[in-house]
Amino acid sequence: MADSSRDMLRFQELEQKRKILEKEAAEFSSILENNDNVGMRGPLIDSEGFPRSDIDLVAVRTARNRIACINTDYAELMKELEAVTARLHENRHRVSSVGPLSSVDCTQSPADRYTTPFLLVDHVARLSPAELSGIRAGDRIARFGSVHSTNFSGLSSIAEVVKTTEEKVPIPVTVLRSCDDSVSVHQINLFKPEGSKNLG
Repeated sequence: MADSSRDMLRFQELEQKRKILEKEAAEFSSILENNDNVGMRGPLIDSEGFPRSDIDLVAVRTARNRIACINTDYAELMKELEAVTARLHENRHRVSSVGPLSSVDCTQSPADRYTTPFLLVDHVARLSPAELSGIRAGDRIARFGSVHSTNFSGLSSIAEVVKTTEEKVPIPVTVLRSCDDSVSVHQINLFKPEGSKNLG
């Protein structure tokens, strides 16, 4: 029971940190949106090669750096949160089960894998494939094609899915979306953009 209590306390701590990171990411994303919706990859120089005068370059660079750091911290936090949640479920099954030990399956099912987020969407470009598919800033990605919480190894995993998917073939994406105190799960089909166009 002591271990279970410690895990519950840790779960609550991680949930609080998750909310703080998501709030901070939303704040920095709004800075990018207010600066001509420049996003994480929009140009910071004009057509003549000079720094853009229509945006706050310092604020944009700071926001981009913080969002990148937040995404790294968020991925690590979600891995620990997943492990703590699994232990809590295991302890609950151990206490409540009246059947033989072999009947308790402590492995993570595909359904569980696809509801554990591993990546936070910090920005969605207007009219991009991501926006047109229904993905929003603040969404948490729990599945992107064959990538899920247990095999995600960085943005290169996402890039590999996009690279190996043919055009006009939908990429199944599962997102968790927070609204007030509730979380909804959305299944989205994201179509690979033509040529070198970004997902958004």
